[in-house]
Amino acid sequence: MSSPELSPKHPEVYSKSSGPFSTYSLGMGPFTDEAETEAEATTPPKVGSSTVATENNHASDSATPLVMEKQPTAMDLLQDQDFILDPSTPATPKHRHAEKQMLQGPAAQVLKRHMDAVVKVFTTHTKPNFELPWQSQQQTGSKSTGFAVTWNGERHILTNAHSVTYGSQVQLKRRGDDERFQARVFAVGTECDVALLDVEDEEFWRDISPLELSSTLPELQQSLCVLGFPIGGDSLAISAGVVSRVGMTMYSFGCTSLLAVQTDAAINSGNSGGPVLDTEGKCVGLAFQALTGDAQSIGYVIPTSVVRHFLQDVHRNGRFTGFPALNISWQELDSKALKKAYGLGPHQKGVLVRKVVKASNEASCLQKDDVLLKIGGLTVGGDGTVPFRHGERVDFKFIITNKFVGDNVDLEILRNGEKRTISVTLQPYQHLVPPHLAEVKPSYFMFGGLVFTACSDPYLVQRYGSLSNSPVRLMAKTFYGTKETSDEEVVVLSNILACSATVGYDSTLGLKDSAVLALNGEKIKSLAHLARLITACKEQFLRFDMEAGGKVIVVETEVAKKCTEDVMEQHNMNSSMSKDVKLSLEEIEE
Repeated sequence: MSSPELSPKHPEVYSKSSGPFSTYSLGMGPFTDEAETEAEATTPPKVGSSTVATENNHASDSATPLVMEKQPTAMDLLQDQDFILDPSTPATPKHRHAEKQMLQGPAAQVLKRHMDAVVKVFTTHTKPNFELPWQSQQQTGSKSTGFAVTWNGERHILTNAHSVTYGSQVQLKRRGDDERFQARVFAVGTECDVALLDVEDEEFWRDISPLELSSTLPELQQSLCVLGFPIGGDSLAISAGVVSRVGMTMYSFGCTSLLAVQTDAAINSGNSGGPVLDTEGKCVGLAFQALTGDAQSIGYVIPTSVVRHFLQDVHRNGRFTGFPALNISWQELDSKALKKAYGLGPHQKGVLVRKVVKASNEASCLQKDDVLLKIGGLTVGGDGTVPFRHGERVDFKFIITNKFVGDNVDLEILRNGEKRTISVTLQPYQHLVPPHLAEVKPSYFMFGGLVFTACSDPYLVQRYGSLSNSPVRLMAKTFYGTKETSDEEVVVLSNILACSATVGYDSTLGLKDSAVLALNGEKIKSLAHLARLITACKEQFLRFDMEAGGKVIVVETEVAKKCTEDVMEQHNMNSSMSKDVKLSLEEIEE
C-alpha cells in the first residue's frame, strides 16, 4: 500500500508485464481485458493494479470498553443506495465443490433457465490515430459477451465498455442462433468498464428472459459461475469458482479504483461482459479483467453495486457523468511521532492531507496538513481504510465512489488541533493528463506544419508503447500532475510536417512531444488557448517556448499561414483543427 496517492494513476500500479488478450491499453501492467480480438492488437497490455488487502478492524479508542456497540461500516452506506464447463478451470477440490453446487441439482436447473439471456457481441472498432489525429487507425474486430437486463421497465444488453469502445458497428448473436442483430451503444461508462446497448428488432428479444441484478455483494467463498463465449469455441461456456476477495481494485480500462470481486473462476479472452451468477441464478456482476503473468486463477468481476451506480447515473443525467473522487493526495499516519506532531492522541486515527488540487471543490475547504478523521461519518484508519464487512476493511475511496457527481459528503478534519466538519460537493478527479478520452476523438491544431495536441494517456501509449516508456517530463505530468484551472491542458508538439516554414526544425531532436510553455511570452493554458493566440497573432514572428531543453521555435507568421493549406493537401487533412478547437474559435468570434 502506498502512502501519498497523488492521483488514481499512481506509478506503483503501472508494473511491467504482458497481457495476451489486450485490445486497448493505457499502460504496462499485468491486467488484461477479456475481449477476444479478431486482428492482432496494435496497442500494448493495459495498466495493472493492486487490490486493497483486507485486515481486522482496529481496536476501539476506548481502553476498556464494557459494551461493544455496532459501529457503522461502508457496507451500511452501500445498502442505503437504491438500487458447458470451461476446460481451463483448474480441477482443484475447491473448484469441484463449486462445480457441484452450480452445475448439479436445483442450481443447474436455475442456470439453464438463464442461458438464453447471454449473447455474443461482435464489434468493429474504428479507433482514432492519436499520432495523426485527423486520421483513424485500421479497423479491428473483437468478440465478447453481453446479457439482457431490464432497467426502469426497458430492455437493454449489458457488456463491457472496452468491448465496444470506438465501435463503428456492434452486432449481437443469440445463443444457438446463426443470425446477427444490429445493436446501438446507448451509454458507455469508461471508468467502470460498463456499456449499455439497445436492440430495436423485436425478433431479437423473442424468448429472452432478462437476468435479475442482485442487490447484495457476494460473500467470501460463495460459489458462482461465469457465462460467456471465451476463446476456444463458438458455443456458450460456463466456468465455476468461488469468491476469493472483495475490495477496491484498479479498473485497467478506465484507470479508476472501484469495488471489484475477485474470483478463481476461469475468465478468458471473450468472457468480457459475461454475467456472473450465484446459486439462485441472480447476476452478481460482469466479468471484465484477469491477472496474468505469474498469477493463476485470478479474475475480476464488476459487482452489481457498480453496475447499478452506472445505470442510475445514466437515468438521472441522460448520460454517464463519471465517478467522484477526493481531489487530494494523502499520507498514512501510522507513525506515533507523526501523529503526535499533528495533534492526534494515541488512539485517534486518520490520514494526513499533503496536497489539494487547485482546480477542485476541495480547494475551498481543505488545506495541506489537515488530518482527515472521518468521511461520511466513518472513521478513517491510519492506513486510509474504513470498516467494510465483518473482519474486512476497504479503502476510503469506496465511500466516495458510492456517491454521485454533485453529491455532498461530510468530512471531519483536524486543523491546528481543532476538529471541524466540512461539506464537499463531489466531482471527478481533475487529471492534468486524462487517462482516457471517453470515446471522444483527440483534439489537434496544425499551423505551418506544426501539429499540436493535448497530451493524454492514449496518446503516450500509442506513441511509446506504454506510459513507462514515455519521456520522463511527460510521465511525471501524467502520474503527478494536477490542474490549477479547470480548462488546463498539457499542450505538446506532436509532429513537425515538412514545409518551408519548418525548415531547420524537422530533424531537431527533443522538439517533438515537448510541452509548449508559452507563445510570444504568454503562458499556454490549453490547446484552444494556443489556437486562439496563433489565429489572432499580428506580429511578424511566432515564438514558441518549449519545455524540452529550454529550446525555442520561431516561424514567420505569414509564411506559416501560406504553408498551412499546402500541408493540409499533402496529408489529406479536411481541416487544420479538430471540431472542438474550431468551435472554441467560433465562440470567441461571436
